[in-house]
Amino acid sequence: MVCTKIRFDQHWTYVFNVYIPPVAPLDSYSTCCLNIESVAQNADLTDQFLLMGDFNLPDIIWGNSDQDDEFH
Repeated sequence: MVCTKIRFDQHWTYVFNVYIPPVAPLDSYSTCCLNIESVAQNADLTDQFLLMGDFNLPDIIWGNSDQDDEFH
């Protein structure tokens, strides 16, 4: 994972680029989330985050469910 902090006007934007290999253990996802959470906890409320990359999650359904307002 690589994170870059960029200044725009009066706020910062954190750009995360993540690659998790297809054969990575499940704790790789937890570690990734903990690292992002650590940065977020130290950020200001006006800061923005952009998270992108290849998480190798072939069974995930990206989109909004018709039954509720949660994303999957």
